Amino acid sequence: MKHPKGFTPAIYLLIATSMLALSALGYKSFQIASQKTNLSPTITPSPTIYLSSTPIIFSTLPPPTTITPSTGIIRVSLTNQNQPLTDTTLTLHIRNEIIQEEKIYNNTNSLWEIRDVNPGKYKVTIPFIYTNYYSPERNCQGCRNQEDKSENQVCGFVFSLQAGDNVKISCSLRKATQLNLPNSAQPDTLPPRTYIFYPQPNGTITYKTDGKVCAYENPPTDNGASTEGIQTFYKFDDRDWQSGIGYLCADSLPNGPHTISFYSKDKAGNVESTTTFPFTVDIPGN
Repeated sequence: MKHPKGFTPAIYLLIATSMLALSALGYKSFQIASQKTNLSPTITPSPTIYLSSTPIIFSTLPPPTTITPSTGIIRVSLTNQNQPLTDTTLTLHIRNEIIQEEKIYNNTNSLWEIRDVNPGKYKVTIPFIYTNYYSPERNCQGCRNQEDKSENQVCGFVFSLQAGDNVKISCSLRKATQLNLPNSAQPDTLPPRTYIFYPQPNGTITYKTDGKVCAYENPPTDNGASTEGIQTFYKFDDRDWQSGIGYLCADSLPNGPHTISFYSKDKAGNVESTTTFPFTVDIPGN
């Protein structure tokens, strides 16, 4: 029997069956496509990294401490033709020109090393007897604003010293030829001679030496004879006579005008005439 539109029921059944088959085929293709997609390599996710909110502190050593020196060093060497000069009658004088103080150091090994010297202006000298030594050759390494104070009977410099300075002073003296008397010479009948070089007549003493007021003398000469056993006698003003060699000192002497009297006596008993001259003491704080 025909449908009013012209198709039989069998035809309708065939069309419905075909549509169901096509639907099933499309679903199968979708599954296969999905399976192919799942064949891609599996990617393992990276582990989660958690950052701490606490800052990382790296330990470091502190920078080395630099110690700045506050004092200086003064080194002085004494030689005779490049050999140590061990004459114990020679002494080193270091005077602080600012505070007017002086220290005296004995000669033990011809080399002095004075440490912890405060900054300031200094006068460093080595007095000597012109009849024993001559022609001082000198050098002052590391000296600031140096002034050569060497004369015919002293070797030395005036200079400024700053913290950290290392001053090296060298004095080279040559021994003078001594006059030897022949064996047939007459016995010593001449008196010795004494020379005070500080202060000069009518001069001024402006500083203390080891806490005392002192005049300086060159060791007395004795006309070519041996100077062994010579004694110098001296007094300030009308005080008592004293004896000494090199440093003629008073424990105290007030600022103002004074006189010094002196003479020497040799081992043969010859006595020098007394010499007296005026001078002034003007020491700050005295």
